[in-house]
Amino acid sequence: MATQRTSQYRLKWIFACLVLLLLLIGIVSLTLGQVRVDFFHLNAQMRTIVFQVRFPRVVFAIAAGAALSLVGMSFQALFANSLATNDTIGVSSGASFGACVAILCGAHGMWIQLWIIAFGLLAVGLVYALVPQRQNMLHLVLTGMVVSAFFNAAISFTKYIADPLDQLPQITFWLLGSFTSVRQETLYWSIPILLLGSC
Repeated sequence: MATQRTSQYRLKWIFACLVLLLLLIGIVSLTLGQVRVDFFHLNAQMRTIVFQVRFPRVVFAIAAGAALSLVGMSFQALFANSLATNDTIGVSSGASFGACVAILCGAHGMWIQLWIIAFGLLAVGLVYALVPQRQNMLHLVLTGMVVSAFFNAAISFTKYIADPLDQLPQITFWLLGSFTSVRQETLYWSIPILLLGSC
């Protein structure tokens, strides 16, 4: 019993230290960039940079990391395997293909997110439609690998037919990931969705 209490206390201590480290990194990141920020001498321009540009990006980056952690934990619980990821049944590849198609169609903002959700669900639907015995996790994983490979090939095709001066850079930067387009308005709809998905 004493050993269990010691282990729980240690885990709580580690968790608290990690939270403090995350907050420290977030604060430090507010000062980094092309414009150096001194918190002790904040003028109007500096306040704009910190609170309207950098702060939303930092918060969104933390929220994105938390969302990925929740997704990974959900898939690990679903497949009873600590190595399971969001690409185990092709969700990530399907969602990425949805973003590529949306960019090719000229979509922006929330419309791209809707395409992402639709094709992520499509990938899951394909896996479950192709697996006759859904209780067999091995068949689910293997079918997921096939679906993932199909969508990865489709992503390559979209890059091939995309406009190299406009659409291809958008697709490339989206697939690599970037927080440069995050604004305060982005937090107003993204954080509630994250909280709803974590329930």
